[in-house]
Amino acid sequence: SILWIMVFTLFMITTLETLADGFYFTVAYPGMTGGELMKELMFYGISTISLETTGSDQQGLRICTSFIKDDQYEEIKARLECFKANH
Repeated sequence: SILWIMVFTLFMITTLETLADGFYFTVAYPGMTGGELMKELMFYGISTISLETTGSDQQGLRICTSFIKDDQYEEIKARLECFKANH
């Protein structure tokens, strides 16, 4: 799924020495609108914005990773694994 691609990419980012501010992923999840996915991810402590709020006609979310610290990736992985287990 798209969320697992995002997790893989987030872990790949940890190998980079620097990361510019404003690094974003666009993600979607089958069977959910952007708003539904945004609300659902909030229960797992993951903050996003819906593409609808950016003027897009597509369903999905924008997720900024530029302020995630190296020691937070394991926690993000655990939260996304919990999301996957429940969906």
